Amino acid sequence: MDLRLRARELERIGQNTLIPELWASFEEDGSKYFVHEYIRGRNLADELASDGVFGEIQIWDLLTSVLPVLEVVHENGIVHGDIKPENIVRSPQYNGYGGNRIVCLWWILGRLFLWWKLNNTLVNG
Repeated sequence: MDLRLRARELERIGQNTLIPELWASFEEDGSKYFVHEYIRGRNLADELASDGVFGEIQIWDLLTSVLPVLEVVHENGIVHGDIKPENIVRSPQYNGYGGNRIVCLWWILGRLFLWWKLNNTLVNG
């Protein structure tokens, strides 16, 4: 997978509040690096561990924040590949609609893992 292509994809969709804005990408000594905005907040796994099960209103708030953006990125052929509570952060930043900003992290690694899983043999011990 060409990581430069991945960087261009992320730059294209990075104006969305659900996705951290990609600031730079570069290669050094054979390693590729992506620099994106720092997102303050707690991930949903930590919230669940400390606060317990989400109520119906919290679930609807989360779904109405996340699903429309996932629809847009999927329509553009971009797949996260690793959506889970640990990768979704509720930031104290205002989202413009009266609530906290919800951000989905690890767009780069999620897709790379999916690519690796599809192109390599997994061995269970």
